[in-house]
Amino acid sequence: MKWHALLTVALIWLWLPMAHVVKKVLELLDTLHPNTYPSILLYTVFTFAVSSIGFLNSRVYK
Repeated sequence: MKWHALLTVALIWLWLPMAHVVKKVLELLDTLHPNTYPSILLYTVFTFAVSSIGFLNSRVYK
């Protein structure tokens, strides 16, 4: 199994949404509009889906 691909999925999935949460908590300007917690949650689901598709493609096309 390609563990580096799975690790990449986990890091991308955690890093991107957490960056937006930190910006929201610190009240910094952000590129996510509207910058609300529900929109960050939707972004989290979206990044998980995209990362998972990338991981599954790496498993299918070895």
